[in-house]
Amino acid sequence: MAIKTSSKKCFTASHKQSFQKLANYVMSHYPKDTNLHKAVRGTFKAMDDAAVKLSKATSKKRAMPKRRSAKRAAPKRRTAKRSAPKRRSMKRSPPKRRRAMRRRRAA
Repeated sequence: MAIKTSSKKCFTASHKQSFQKLANYVMSHYPKDTNLHKAVRGTFKAMDDAAVKLSKATSKKRAMPKRRSAKRAAPKRRTAKRSAPKRRSMKRSPPKRRRAMRRRRAA
């Protein structure tokens, strides 16, 4: 008897592939271990249930959070100023002409 894998929309192709690999491995290496088969089926069912629960939770519209007044807003974090001057030499240099150089070498 084969182990049925997940077929929910929310799982990606790679998820489904991994499930199938696991099911095939268990079936081929442990063909008579019914308890293991039951456990693997149980994990797939649990993942399906979790996926359904998650999709239901995310589909509900969330209430917009109330805006804080300016007085209650969190104070701005002040970061230490940079002591070293910014390097602007990279911005000034013209773009490198690598393609042209490759063409010349090839010819």
